[in-house]
Amino acid sequence: MPRYFYHVISKSGPIFDEEGTGHDNVAQARDEALADIRELIADAAKSGIDISGRRMEIRDASGALLTTLRFTDALVSEDL
Repeated sequence: MPRYFYHVISKSGPIFDEEGTGHDNVAQARDEALADIRELIADAAKSGIDISGRRMEIRDASGALLTTLRFTDALVSEDL
């Protein structure tokens, strides 16, 4: 099973995922990344911190960049 690594990129620098997570494919890795981003945003919001300007890079075991997700990609807008 391939390993995917989720690196969070912010203005203060990167936070590297040294462990990675196994998934069958990139689509599953992307789904997990979106869920993780939502959790990070929620935790930060509870402390009054806006981290929506960050992004997450998904890389394979060789370090190749597979996709980048902006934290705002994980937010869903609804018309009220």
